[in-house]
Amino acid sequence: MIKKFIITLFIILVGIYTFLIFRPPTPLPSHEKLIETMNSVPIHSKVIEILDIIPLDDQHVFVPFRSDKGSYGKSFWNWTMKGWKMDCIDTEGNPYIWKLKEKDASNHYFVWNLSPQDKIEKLKLVLKRDRGYQVSENAQNYDPAILMEHTISLKSKGYGISPMPKEFADVLNGDIYLQNKTDSDPLFGFMQPSNIIIGMIPYDKSGNQKFPQNSVNGERHSNGDELIDYVLFIDESETK
Repeated sequence: MIKKFIITLFIILVGIYTFLIFRPPTPLPSHEKLIETMNSVPIHSKVIEILDIIPLDDQHVFVPFRSDKGSYGKSFWNWTMKGWKMDCIDTEGNPYIWKLKEKDASNHYFVWNLSPQDKIEKLKLVLKRDRGYQVSENAQNYDPAILMEHTISLKSKGYGISPMPKEFADVLNGDIYLQNKTDSDPLFGFMQPSNIIIGMIPYDKSGNQKFPQNSVNGERHSNGDELIDYVLFIDESETK
């Protein structure tokens, strides 16, 4: 009798766990509930307006907002077994890379929410790698220089998302593959860590490079589960 009860209980628990894992995401909570959650974390600014709700896929949502301090920030939401969870919030609007799948750059997204005061109308994204040459015992490796650019228009609004450009993703996935080989195969042990950088050049409506001073130096709160990288500000001279 006890054995039958244990088996039945085990089947029920497995069923519940399976349901929680595979159940489809429910609709995101109301704006009021989202603001309540965002304002429950220990940062000094308070969210007063949600600007938009932008799904990246059915389990990840980007929510840009405006705060009572006049800053324009970003929040990152993820569907979990327990429902929708805010992984990260910050009050600076400069672009980040949100990695939905760390080892697959085709699932990486640029996200931003620049302050209107900065009057940025275009972002030029740059993937850059300098030439490199490595020698270790009998192994030699040459890395050719790479320079790729992708432009995003901000004329309609100062916030948004953009998938990693395919040509960027192809290069990054090739680098991820080589780095994984370095970790698992001693024949690749001579290879050095990647020196690929992804940078950003903001421009105003006249086409002049401009630093978005009102969209930096904010606060950030994170639960540590998200995979989010800063995008470096670079100068035009670094693309020549």
